Amino acid sequence: EITYQHARVLTDECTGLPHAGTTALETHFLTPTLPDPTLPDPALPDPALPDPIDVADPAGADPADPLLTPSPDPAAGSVLAGRCVAAGLVPGRLRAKVRSWRERHHPESIEERHV
Repeated sequence: EITYQHARVLTDECTGLPHAGTTALETHFLTPTLPDPTLPDPALPDPALPDPIDVADPAGADPADPLLTPSPDPAAGSVLAGRCVAAGLVPGRLRAKVRSWRERHHPESIEERHV
């Protein structure tokens, strides 16, 4: 999911690029990403924290209590998986990244845009 402002940034920065360049830029910024293996997975427990207390059947506990529900399955993947780069940035920051990518991969577009 991207906002109107995100789409406008991508459209503005694709102006003047050849079709292959536009496709590459859109693929880079709109394709869902995989979780970064160097970052800790938020679905896994933090090893620095002590083990949680077993609350399998506390006396008088409400079964709908969110604190008593089991944690998500670590095998299911990270919550951040499947999110595109553009959706994680504010439009101003996205414009800077898209422009940098465009100028790095298509340096001829710099002169065309500033004529």
